[in-house]
Amino acid sequence: IADVGLSDVPLPVCGDGITEAPETCDDSNVLAGDGCYSSCQIEDSVAVYGVAEGGSVSVTISGVVIMVTTNFGETAAQVLADLAIAVNADPTLQGLGLSAADISDSLFTDGIVDSLTISDVGLSDV
Repeated sequence: IADVGLSDVPLPVCGDGITEAPETCDDSNVLAGDGCYSSCQIEDSVAVYGVAEGGSVSVTISGVVIMVTTNFGETAAQVLADLAIAVNADPTLQGLGLSAADISDSLFTDGIVDSLTISDVGLSDV
């Protein structure tokens, strides 16, 4: 009698084009910014435009608030890059298995974007 254990069950492979639990999507790649995040979860995103004059930007992802300080002259892309670094360094989001990627003027995540707060008159989300 063979012993069939959990090790005999193949794990889903993200990026193979086959959506298998716990994946919520699989678009045959592991790139963010196309609707299916690199972790094969439906992605959420926010966009920021303009040039910073100094202040802050915060985003709440799956209940966790992440804030970065903005500096005069920073582009929206630079601010979003800083925000992605802060999201990826957050231990609570790491524990939830969530991350973020900045692409041009947008921040993409496999978490849920609950809110975006821009406290810099040079930046906006429209």
